[in-house]
Amino acid sequence: MRQFFLLFLLTASVVTVRAQCDFVGVSVSASDTSQVNLYHPGFFFFGATPNVGGFDNVCFWTIYDMEGNVLHEAETFGDWETQSFMLFEHSVPVTDSMRVEIVLTSPLEDFDCCVSDTLIWEETQSPLGNSAWGDWSTETDGYTVGLECGSTTAVVGPNSTPAFSAYPNPSSGELIIQWSGPEVAEEAILHDVQGRRARRFLNVANGQVLHLNVAPGFYTLVLKTAEGFSSQKLQVTD
Repeated sequence: MRQFFLLFLLTASVVTVRAQCDFVGVSVSASDTSQVNLYHPGFFFFGATPNVGGFDNVCFWTIYDMEGNVLHEAETFGDWETQSFMLFEHSVPVTDSMRVEIVLTSPLEDFDCCVSDTLIWEETQSPLGNSAWGDWSTETDGYTVGLECGSTTAVVGPNSTPAFSAYPNPSSGELIIQWSGPEVAEEAILHDVQGRRARRFLNVANGQVLHLNVAPGFYTLVLKTAEGFSSQKLQVTD
């Protein structure tokens, strides 16, 4: 197994841009045949406060094979190193491909960023022409761009992401959740404004009442179904 090497040296002394989804792409920072380390720069371009960065961001990653089966899921947040990079192992042969889907959410923004790209194996001939080496790479060669989730061209997951509604909003602690799509969602995750997981609900039925039992404040509810992720910002009152 070849040792990982970092392809990106990222320095940000001043952050002055917020909510720039078109700067939030995905790329491969290091890889071998069975491991891939992905990177996104959303910490610096989405939900970022001047001179600080997007510490409040929460990033949801999902890796699919080309038949739509989930290979890996992860949730990253915090400083740029822990939020921006995601390492995963897989058994997909180099003759096949994988899909990468990212949903980036922040309590500082009124919408989320969605990113989608394909991982392909690329081989390069050595300068001497007597050997070749390969790496996983994004199909767009790192030039993919994020889109505001829910836009007509944004895709999250192998099919379209189901829209959902959660009401009443503001809520006093009980929430009815409904969506179009599967009758049961795999999970619903509630995050506070610091990006911390406040509640997690598994196997959520369409129309189910969620008992939040959290302190008053602003939250983000992320719904995950077989089709992908959707999110909605909520306010919980006394």
